[in-house]
Amino acid sequence: MKTMKLNYKILFFPLIIYITTYNNVFADTLLEKIDNCNNLQGSYFSSYDSSEVIVNRNTNSEYIISIFLFRLLQIDEVKGFCKNSRINFIIDMSENNKIYGEFFKNKNEYILQIKNSNWEYLPNGTKYNFKKK
Repeated sequence: MKTMKLNYKILFFPLIIYITTYNNVFADTLLEKIDNCNNLQGSYFSSYDSSEVIVNRNTNSEYIISIFLFRLLQIDEVKGFCKNSRINFIIDMSENNKIYGEFFKNKNEYILQIKNSNWEYLPNGTKYNFKKK
């Protein structure tokens, strides 16, 4: 009987390893679905006025966004974070003037949206449409 119990454990041991490995793969896939801003990395342009957005990811897994809005704004490398499939960022213009925005994909286009701003040239709700290069 001891031999049967030992064989029983040996038979199911590889199954436990497989299930554990499968769960780790599942967890990684789930994390990618939660933080699916990876597909936002790249360069984007506006066919309307040649505005541009560049999204990269550094070694600390932070998103780095560079924004050029034609005749209005040029920001190099502001840090962003992923939330709900959108890269959120804060541009610190001055002590009392911060611009909160987000960059996301909507169907076949990419949108830069200003969520909160005190700056008169970029009021709340301003949107810019982009296409991937």
